[in-house]
Amino acid sequence: MPVPKTPDPVRSTRTTLSASAYEFLLVRIGDGSMAAGEQIDDVAVAAELGVSRGTVRQALNRLAELGLVDMAPNRFTRVAEPAPDRFAATIEVAVVLWRLGAALTLQHPFPAMRAEFQDLVDAVLADVAAADVVDGNVFIGQVIDVFEFFTAHSGNPVLVETAARLRPVIAHTARLGVAAYDLPGTAALMRELARSVAETDAASVDRALASVNGMATSFLERSAADA
Repeated sequence: MPVPKTPDPVRSTRTTLSASAYEFLLVRIGDGSMAAGEQIDDVAVAAELGVSRGTVRQALNRLAELGLVDMAPNRFTRVAEPAPDRFAATIEVAVVLWRLGAALTLQHPFPAMRAEFQDLVDAVLADVAAADVVDGNVFIGQVIDVFEFFTAHSGNPVLVETAARLRPVIAHTARLGVAAYDLPGTAALMRELARSVAETDAASVDRALASVNGMATSFLERSAADA
């Protein structure tokens, strides 16, 4: 007598749909498509994604926990203004992840990896050389790409995923204003990282990445002074 096949478990799609809405909004806020202070029409987002308004609200609640969305019941839902304190704390965590990623990545470097890293660095240096960062969203994205290279090549999925989750929070505050960017300092950091990776100098990479904390603090101070 054949053994009855166990039916596949029934899985709810609610979490998946909510996660999709969350990722959609997270990317839009992270890349600057939705600017600080911009109103978020949850009905319009729900229609665009083909999900319920309740699903979008779940996603917005998660974004509010990250400090990326401000919500006032029956009044407004909007992209939050950047929070310097949250930015500083997030950078500290991100730097730890990037340093861990670098330690793992540089254990087994290969020529194509070094070439890829150099291309990422060159993209940042080209903007700095132009002495006119026209699109802050693109520039910040390019800088974070350089740092996330180390987690992306670490072979550790937890590092990859966690670093990716922090990216929108960092980018959201980092675009406070191009006037606060330390372009010469950024260029010097990029060149040092490129040299260290080319020479597989793990200690120098670690020191360079550790310096990002100080650069972030200086950025916030300049941003506050310009406000």
